[in-house]
Order: sequence, then structure tokens, then C-alpha cells
Amino acid sequence: MGTRERYHHGQLRDELIDIAEALIVDSGPQSWSMREAARRLGVSQAAPYRHFANKDALIDAVVLRGYSQLEHHYIEALRTCPADGDRLIVIAMAYFRFAIDRPELFTLMFSSPRLHATAEAVHSYGVFEGEIVAAQSRGDLPVGSAQEHAHVLWAAAHGIAELVNREVFSRRRGTKIANILIASAVHGLSAGERPARYA
Repeated sequence: MGTRERYHHGQLRDELIDIAEALIVDSGPQSWSMREAARRLGVSQAAPYRHFANKDALIDAVVLRGYSQLEHHYIEALRTCPADGDRLIVIAMAYFRFAIDRPELFTLMFSSPRLHATAEAVHSYGVFEGEIVAAQSRGDLPVGSAQEHAHVLWAAAHGIAELVNREVFSRRRGTKIANILIASAVHGLSAGERPARYA
């Protein structure tokens, strides 16, 4: 039995995504080839092409799975949120932690804007914005643009994560600042504060 035949249907595809992400973490998205991915898995050079047309398609699959994993990360964080916890802070901090725990994947996800409208990306974002809508329904946030409110929290979490990933802040320092900034943003939104416009 050849090496390829040991894989069940779909297993090789998942293994290719795993190894592609590992290669991206090790050396970035450009410093490896489909041949290298096949070699790492011990399959023929042709085998990956049965699942992905080319390397770009394989990298896209890594990104799309990243969005699904981020969505799962949100759901798990909300599931374990204490009854008296602020779900908006919890979900924004979940985003921040995902970003600093998996910086290479995070960077790749947001350097692929053509994938931002995919079902995986939309579903992931929908969990985030859904918490804004739920908070408005409870009266915790004023009625208004849920997207605008979501973008305020997202920008706060994303910005601090970028600073940690670029080693401007240590992980510990960045986490402390993220907690303060996100809590302040939630407080400001809850109070309906409208900052002055300077531009």
C-alpha cells in the first residue's frame, strides 16, 4: 500500500492545512513550496494537488480555517463568561488573545482582504457584532449602529495586539493595556459618549 493510500478521504486535506500553517509559523507564507509540504507529510508531489489547485489555494484554506477557529474561540470565551461578567469585554479580549497567541496566522488573516467576505470570515465577525446587538437589546448599549460599536471594540483589541506582536509591548504589558482600553471603550459606548471630532 502506498503512502497516499493510508489517508482516509479528507484526512490528507486537513493534514496539508496543518503542515502549511506550521510552515507559515516557521518561515512565513512565501518560504516554502507545495513540494516541501508533500515531503513533510511523506506523500507524492502530486498528492496535494488533488485537494488544492496551488499553494495560494492551500494558504487560503489556512486563513479560512483561522476564521472558523476564531469564531470557536469567541464562543468558548462567552460560554465560560461569569453570569456577572461583561460579555463585550470578554469577546474583545478573546480576539486580543487569539491574535497574540497565533501572531503568524493573525497577520496572514488580515493581509488577505479578498477573503474577508467569505462565509467563514462573516460568521466569525457575526459572533462579535451579535454581542453588540444583544447588549443593545438588554439596554446595556444605546441604540445605534451595531457595526460602528463593534468597530470601536475591534479596533481597540486589534491595535494593542499589533503592538504586542511587533514587540512594542511585552505580552504582559499589552494584556494589561488591552484590558484597560477595552473596558474604557465599553464604558464609553455604554454611556453613549460621543467624542469631539477633530478631523
